[in-house]
Amino acid sequence: GITFEQETAIISDTRKAIESCGQKMRGWLGPGLTETWHTLELLRDHGVEYVADWCNDDLPYVMDNGLYSIPYSLELNDM
Repeated sequence: GITFEQETAIISDTRKAIESCGQKMRGWLGPGLTETWHTLELLRDHGVEYVADWCNDDLPYVMDNGLYSIPYSLELNDM
């Protein structure tokens, strides 16, 4: 696994790269749909509004921390 500091840097660097293109990082689809116990908190702290790593429902919903879960589906899959 990765450390809290490494994950923070990955999310921060990703946000900076997106912002350097004139866009705001509004959502997150993690590599391989992976997360740590800190991911959702870090994403919220970096201004993310939704996460697409969860496949536990058919419809979007608001999670306890205020982020929206946009369900991962086969339509999003790159297979």
